[in-house]
Amino acid sequence: MKKGLSRRNLFKYMGVGGATAVVAGCEKKPEKLIPMLVPPTDYEYTPQTAYQYMTTCRECDAACGMMVTTREHRAQKAEGNPNHPVNQGALCARGQASLQTLYNPNRHAHPLADGKQIPWEEGMQQFSAIIQAASGAIAYLGKPASGSEGDFVDEWLQAAGGGQRFKFNLLTQKSQAEANKIAFDHADVPEYAFEKAGVVFNFSTDFLENWGNPVENARRFTDMHVYKNGRKNKFIHISPQVSLTGAKADRWIVINPGTEGLVALAIASVIQKENGTYKFLKKYLQAYSPEKVAEATGVSAEILSELAIDAMEHGPLLALGGGNVSATDQSVETLVAVNILNAVSGALNKTILFSDQTAPESSTHQDLTQLISDLNAGKIKLLIVDDSNPVYALPPSMGFLQAMKKAFVVSLASQKSETTHAANLVLPALTAYESWGDAFPRNGVRSIQQP
Repeated sequence: MKKGLSRRNLFKYMGVGGATAVVAGCEKKPEKLIPMLVPPTDYEYTPQTAYQYMTTCRECDAACGMMVTTREHRAQKAEGNPNHPVNQGALCARGQASLQTLYNPNRHAHPLADGKQIPWEEGMQQFSAIIQAASGAIAYLGKPASGSEGDFVDEWLQAAGGGQRFKFNLLTQKSQAEANKIAFDHADVPEYAFEKAGVVFNFSTDFLENWGNPVENARRFTDMHVYKNGRKNKFIHISPQVSLTGAKADRWIVINPGTEGLVALAIASVIQKENGTYKFLKKYLQAYSPEKVAEATGVSAEILSELAIDAMEHGPLLALGGGNVSATDQSVETLVAVNILNAVSGALNKTILFSDQTAPESSTHQDLTQLISDLNAGKIKLLIVDDSNPVYALPPSMGFLQAMKKAFVVSLASQKSETTHAANLVLPALTAYESWGDAFPRNGVRSIQQP
């Protein structure tokens, strides 16, 4: 009799062992108990019943109305509020995805001091102590707020001994507000009534992408551009390059880069000469006739005159300037030229609607540069960063990261970021789904945010 394991038995045992491993591997044990297996007793709810809560989206400054569907008191889906006057049921991709901020598994769950978890009581004690020690040498850096939040922050800074508030927004419309102040004596961004326009001249503005309120712009633009009453209104894109917005134009006028203002003044000169309005601009506009700017703009005098005829025959006109134009060193001059075109064509109070409500201003590049300078000089002892990530957003050449290390930095944020990583103290903040608030999207609209 042979000793040891035979070849036949070896394969037999391997087969049995392999089958056992496969069967065992198909079973996955749950890591946690099923949620809501034991119903809560501190509030009433109806299982499997969905409820809709109306609130305000805070993913950008547009402040669209949002309808959140919940089940078992848990938000499950975000859609546009069909009764909200701004977006009327539409909601952009950012708003749709905003639930990810609520359920992000990497959210800050506890306060952090120098990267180490601490109790809330200790975090609040540290915050109170540094506020008292700062003696008013405080800087607050947060997003612009159109509702009562901005007033609350200003009052809090005064109660804390004074301090500076910086409104951090890289997509600022500061140049447009300055141009409107020069042309119309309104240092604000107006409401653009696309639906009342017969023709839209777009000077390099991506109003369907990231300028203003893209959701409301798209809705109103669709009302303008749709075929109705035997007529389709015109959309003319005037820019050196095409974009997602420009791709929807009926006509694309290719111009030399940086000449949007010259084109606007050339069109305005023809309109002013024809209708005789704004006579005090006559001499000024004569220097920008189509013949005189054709070579510089790369657009023939005939085409410039055709555009003026379109504006007069298919009006009211709506001329838009912003976006990339606002980022140039000639931004204010260019936008003033667009405003002149709107004025001589009679767009003011028709397609350009100003109001007494002032939109929240954003801090300028010079303001942020001054903040960095004050940090380096030791003039600021406490820097509070609220729901912003300047370490990532600002170019390294500005030296913000190095400057903030010279002050005590408190970050109020729900998500981890480069700024929270560099902060001395991190206090987790609530998301828009968990807090009350309000916003003023535009004139006559007050929007409430509820948890």
